[in-house]
Amino acid sequence: MTPMQQTLAGIAVFAATASGAVISIQAITPVTRATSSATTAAPPSHSCADMNGKRFGWSWSNAPFASSCDVRPDEK
Repeated sequence: MTPMQQTLAGIAVFAATASGAVISIQAITPVTRATSSATTAAPPSHSCADMNGKRFGWSWSNAPFASSCDVRPDEK
């Protein structure tokens, strides 16, 4: 590769890395919505147990790693 091609390849790699970082940061940033003060957080909708048998609440539809959860549908 010529020095110019190396420079262009380096710029392309840098641009791809920077755009990937921006996209991933936007993906993990929670969307904030205006809510009234009367709105409260919903309690966990699933009862789960970890590998040691410790029980905990889980409010997402997927079970966490190495845990088993009840199969109740989400209550809305």
